Amino acid sequence: MAKEKHPKPPPVWAKLLVERQITKLSRLFIATKPLSTLLTAKNLMKTLLLISTTVEQKEDAERIAALLLEQRLVACAQISAPITSLYRWQGRVTTATEWVLSLKTLPQHYPSVEKLLLREHPYEIPEIIAHEIPLVSDSYSDWVNKEVS
Repeated sequence: MAKEKHPKPPPVWAKLLVERQITKLSRLFIATKPLSTLLTAKNLMKTLLLISTTVEQKEDAERIAALLLEQRLVACAQISAPITSLYRWQGRVTTATEWVLSLKTLPQHYPSVEKLLLREHPYEIPEIIAHEIPLVSDSYSDWVNKEVS
């Protein structure tokens, strides 16, 4: 008798993502929609990440965006107009003009995106912030998945 094949369990990050999504969705929608209508496999698997960083020169943002897109680590990179940042650095309050680089990708690509940002970023300690986007249109999610796969 042939052994029954069992599918591989999902990676640890997927289990954690599902648990976080259940918690978030329950907080967001418990009062307006039945939770069971939101907790479909399709909704849970279409979670995206929005990763942002700032750089002093627009050229650095363009160079980093191009590297991430070439390696298919992100589907989209947006460079926003200059902003004014105020922060503490080496014991003093500093003001700087910076460009915001916003990146759309999948949660499983975060480690690779972070590694590239740390390697290529001109700052000693770059801002690297990721936000989960738990609800997104099917067509946009499908496009991002296609572009980074």
